[in-house]
This record gives sequence, structure tokens and C-alpha cells, in this order.
Amino acid sequence: MSRSFIKFGLPACAVVALLVITLLVVQPGRSLDATPRPTTQPTVTTPSSGSPSSAASPSASPSAPGSADPAPDEEEASPDAEPETPGTASTAPVPAPTSETVPAGTVDDVVEAREPAPTEPAEDGEAELEDGITIRLQEARIETVEAVGPGETSGISVVAVVELENNSAEELDLGSAVVRLVDADDRAGDPGTGAPYAPLEGVVAPDGTARGTYVFRVSPGAEEDPFTLLVTHSADASTVLITAEAA
Repeated sequence: MSRSFIKFGLPACAVVALLVITLLVVQPGRSLDATPRPTTQPTVTTPSSGSPSSAASPSASPSAPGSADPAPDEEEASPDAEPETPGTASTAPVPAPTSETVPAGTVDDVVEAREPAPTEPAEDGEAELEDGITIRLQEARIETVEAVGPGETSGISVVAVVELENNSAEELDLGSAVVRLVDADDRAGDPGTGAPYAPLEGVVAPDGTARGTYVFRVSPGAEEDPFTLLVTHSADASTVLITAEAA
């Protein structure tokens, strides 16, 4: 062998041999580590009929490229919300609307007239009813009364003092007592609440007496003519008619 081969060839051969040994030792390990492993596909939990449809396994894979993302304003289903079973609908029967047909009236229909309330004319300003109640006009006078309530007017008025005696065996409640005035021209007097107005009220015991003062605004000149006072002490009682003149 030449010196050149010994000087340069032997080292080169040694380097090549070392590289071959290295490749033979390292390459099998790399081939073992580089063996492709089966890709584990992420599992997605399919929602059952009793769980919210939006609840998925945390290991769910991201959306595939190109798939549409949900609208940003779409609200997430509340975990506490009661889910609906797909394909099911309420089977509760809905009642059909009912309506009653009211027959229409005609001009030929006859409407029965309402029977007027019974009346009891007073004699000498006094009337005794069958239920044991006696009503009398104690006094009627002319006064100038000031308006107090809404709709009232000041001026000449008839002031009537009514007295009631309870000669029955039961108490009498005057909560529904009504007193009205009609003048000689059949015009109703306007009731007022200015002094000396003090109506019949309260409960009258058996053998008890109650007194009430009523004020009626009348048309000019009507105070000089006779008037009729209508007194009803309860809803189911006769109306006492008292005709008098104001002094």
C-alpha cells in the first residue's frame, strides 16, 4: 500500500464504517418509534331523549373546515331547561269554543211592563204602613240654601222634615231610605247637601223614632205651589206620597 492510501484512505474507510454502524444501530429504533399509531377518534356523546341536545362530550373534535358556525346571537340552551323530545307534540285535546246564540228581537216583540212599586197616599201628612212603620211630614219651609256638593246650585229651596216611627217588633235599617220631591208641574226637585241637610240614617229600634231633614232646589216660583214628597224607608216597602205646601 502507498503511503497516501494509508494516510488518507484508512481514515476515510474508518469514518464510512462508523457511519454504517451508526445507521444500523439507530435506524431500527427510529423505525420502531416512527411506526404510525392508530389515530384515536374523539367520541361525541349522542344526546338521549332526557338530556339537553347541546350537551356534548368535552373530547368532541372541532368543526370541520368549511362548516358553518352557529349564529353569534343564538342563545345556548340552559342546562336547567326542560328538553323537548324530538318529534313529539302535545296531545291534550283543545276544547272547541262555545257560544250561545241569542235570538234577535223584532219590533213585534212585546216587552212586559215592569210593575210599579206600590204607593201609599198619606192623609194629613201621615201614613201608617202594613209593616208597622209610620211616616209623617213634620215640617216644610222655604229657605235659601248654599250649594256644597258638585252639580248643586245655591238658591231658593224647599226644606222638608220627615219623621219615622218603628212600631214593629224588629229593628229597621235606614241605609236604603230614599226621599224625593216633585213640584206641581211634575218636575223633580234637585236634592242638595247644604245645611240644614240631615238624612234618615242608622238603625231604628222597635218603638223608636228617627227624623231626617231634606233640601230640594226648585224652579223659581215653584216653591209657592203644592209639591209631593215621596218617601221610601226600604227597598221592598211601599212609597208614601205626601202632598203639602211649604210655609
